[in-house]
Amino acid sequence: MLSGEALLFDGGGTMQKRIMVVDDSMLVTGMISQHLCQKGYEVRTSNSPFGILNAIKEFTPHVLLIDLGLPGLRGETVARLCRETGGVQQPRIIVISSEDEDDLRQVVASGLADDYFAKGTDFDVLELKIASLTSATQTSFRYRETMN
Repeated sequence: MLSGEALLFDGGGTMQKRIMVVDDSMLVTGMISQHLCQKGYEVRTSNSPFGILNAIKEFTPHVLLIDLGLPGLRGETVARLCRETGGVQQPRIIVISSEDEDDLRQVVASGLADDYFAKGTDFDVLELKIASLTSATQTSFRYRETMN
């Protein structure tokens, strides 16, 4: 279930970074969402990968956190669909999992994700990764380049 929609601004009038968390565990989405909201991010969560491309089009997150172990549609498939969908603003992607970190690194090396976060790691590490991907020196959204 996706949370309600709201435009939030920080104290300086700057629009907050939007984060979408997709994980089948309500505990995980709740903990990540709570931590990031406390740090000033606008967060939406989903416990199902189905319909996520429409949710991305509607919410336009700056960063998409995807669990690799989603039932029914693995996180790699969701990331691939997000990357391959032409004309859609593509958020930065961080894959999350309790799987071996070597597996997470391989997903990043394949180009399906921009970074990874191992479950059980301190949430401050996740926040640093998000900040790095959304810094002013980088483009918040990547657009799919079409080959002619």
